[in-house]
Amino acid sequence: MSFVQGDDPLGATSHLAAPSEIRGACLSEIELRRGDELVALNVAPAPDVIKIDVEGHELEVIEGLGNLLERPRLRALVIEVHFGILAGLGRPEASRQIELKLENAGFSLHWIDLSHLLATRRI
Repeated sequence: MSFVQGDDPLGATSHLAAPSEIRGACLSEIELRRGDELVALNVAPAPDVIKIDVEGHELEVIEGLGNLLERPRLRALVIEVHFGILAGLGRPEASRQIELKLENAGFSLHWIDLSHLLATRRI
């Protein structure tokens, strides 16, 4: 994928390049990998807690965790859901899909505030 490095000091405006940005932007080519694949290949250990802040790609990250969501070791996820970005991408239903995937994987959900979702493993 093409990646645009944000020009702010924290990189908070960095993002995957939209098709309209491919020309003229300073892009880096990056490889995207699924979380479950990284664990299966021993590139990363199975997580206990996950923080997700991916500027409108929350559902894709959840889907990329695959069977890791079912593992009891994964106790909690904190997700910053970017409703405005999702709506702008024509995907306003993505937040509900995230909730359903997490509930089906055995998590209880609590909205900490208007954009942060805490999912904890039901015991």
